[in-house]
Amino acid sequence: MENKGGNMVRDILIAAGLGILGGVVGGAIWFGLSFLGRLTFLAGIVAGLGGGFGGMITGEKNRAVKLTIAIVFSLGLFCVGMYLGVGVDIYTALHGEYPLGSCMKMINTVLSSGELNSGFIKDAVIGIICYVVGILSAIVKLKDF
Repeated sequence: MENKGGNMVRDILIAAGLGILGGVVGGAIWFGLSFLGRLTFLAGIVAGLGGGFGGMITGEKNRAVKLTIAIVFSLGLFCVGMYLGVGVDIYTALHGEYPLGSCMKMINTVLSSGELNSGFIKDAVIGIICYVVGILSAIVKLKDF
């Protein structure tokens, strides 16, 4: 005879344990990425992977040219996205009191402020480092070593 009540309790304890473990791991990752500028971190990795895979996956002929083109486009668009993200941050900080277009026009003024500029520079440096990691990951993955 099976002990159905014991199996049910065990399944509930396993589910609860996995829920706690997932919560702890998820919370730790969120906490750690908060210090790195989590959106910049993730965007940098994704943009770098896109540039790396875009240049490497299309075959070996003229790979360096294709890789260069893919990197230029992905890095350029990534930098434009970071710049425009400042406008979105301004819009959010002002609680939508000004239209998004007006907030975009305020970007240069905000970036010329020393205190706010240092935060943008920190996020940009982290994003570019993560971008390079993404590119190198894609190249190593697709390169025949």
